[in-house]
Amino acid sequence: MEGLDKAKSTITDYLTFAKPSVENVKILDLPKELTSIKNFIEPYAAINNVKIEMSLEETIYSAGEKEKLHQCLINIVKNGIEAMPQDGKLKVELKRFKSNAVITIADTGIGMNEEQLERLGSAFLHNKRYRNWTWHDGCLQCCESYGWPDIC
Repeated sequence: MEGLDKAKSTITDYLTFAKPSVENVKILDLPKELTSIKNFIEPYAAINNVKIEMSLEETIYSAGEKEKLHQCLINIVKNGIEAMPQDGKLKVELKRFKSNAVITIADTGIGMNEEQLERLGSAFLHNKRYRNWTWHDGCLQCCESYGWPDIC
């Protein structure tokens, strides 16, 4: 029964990420949202001896759903924290490139091998280091729906 509940939850989360809802789209202050995400995840990073560094260009806005943006980026940051050895560093950077907002999340982990990179968009990339990449695939679709296609 527990396995079925987990599968149902995973499918629901995947479908939620994959379908943007127009009525929830707002103009988001990205530096403010990223700071909020950092404040939320920092205790988890501290438990794992990971330091989060941020470099945020001011006054960058984008249309999107706040809750989905938070869920997506928290998941990516959490996966980065879990993939690093003790005393790792995770850097979050926000800058403007032409008329686009660019969010870069980089960690000091060992990275992914070629096979894992090829399967990045698939629904079932899962191993000990990357616990739940089904969420990541949903994140990809959510970000692409807002014109943020370069997430990996």
